[in-house]
Amino acid sequence: MKQKILFPAFIFFFAFSFIVSPVRSATIKGDAESAAHGDEAASLQLVEQEDLPDFIFRQYNLAVLSHYSYMIGSGGEALVIDPARDIGPYVEDAEKLGLKITRIYLTHSHADFVAGHVELMQATGAEVIVNRASGAKYKHRAVKDMEEFRFGRVRASVRTTPGHTPDGTCLFIYYPADSPTPKMVLTGDTLFIGSVGRPDLLEGSYTSAQLASLLFDTWNTILSKVPDETKIYPAHGAGSLCGAHLSDEPVSTFGEQKKTNPYLQHKDRYSFVMAVIDGLGEAPPYFKHNVVMNRKARPSWDQS
Repeated sequence: MKQKILFPAFIFFFAFSFIVSPVRSATIKGDAESAAHGDEAASLQLVEQEDLPDFIFRQYNLAVLSHYSYMIGSGGEALVIDPARDIGPYVEDAEKLGLKITRIYLTHSHADFVAGHVELMQATGAEVIVNRASGAKYKHRAVKDMEEFRFGRVRASVRTTPGHTPDGTCLFIYYPADSPTPKMVLTGDTLFIGSVGRPDLLEGSYTSAQLASLLFDTWNTILSKVPDETKIYPAHGAGSLCGAHLSDEPVSTFGEQKKTNPYLQHKDRYSFVMAVIDGLGEAPPYFKHNVVMNRKARPSWDQS
């Protein structure tokens, strides 16, 4: 059984206070984001769901951030990917579905919002899994390219895909576990629908051009090899500042993106790099603060 529920995309313009506490800021009198979008946009909404034998899939959208997060369940366990800081919907849905959240996966060091991995880890005891290149200071399991973990009938495979950030990854989901081809790929901010991740949001020793060049390699050596029928589920949609010209469609396929994504039509490195870095606006200054928040062993929201 598969249901698809679409919600309109919203313009990505929000106060810094919302990044820290998306649910509470929506209720603050006079808050610009609350006035523009209301409470619905400031809370997780179900976008797409799929229920197969021992396989449960949920895609959530936090519209005011154009942020997609995910929950996959099998064998009584649940994996949550790139959680928002309001963890209530994941916990409630897992309970309703008879699942125990045992793993949390972060595709990269997010810059545009403070993720909810700390809150979800403390609430459920789940293991946080991140790329070992992330520099995470909280309790976590550090993974490298091609590492796998399994639960129920699901096999998840980590692919390191630098470009948007040096620690960027995509998570390949195989169902059933012995399938030779992935059912879906959770592409984080590496590959969007209609776009790619911008390469200038993190501090460090890489220039934007160097990261864009890494992204060229990521596409040509890894992601372009994914079968056309495999679905793409990104971490953001239209309105996000993590890329340009993102689609408001929440899901696509690799075959469709190979044909229609304008960035992927550049076949040589130079033209690809120039297309990715051309016309990038200045990143909001709080992005660097969010990266630090997402890497450190910070208090949970309830403790801060």
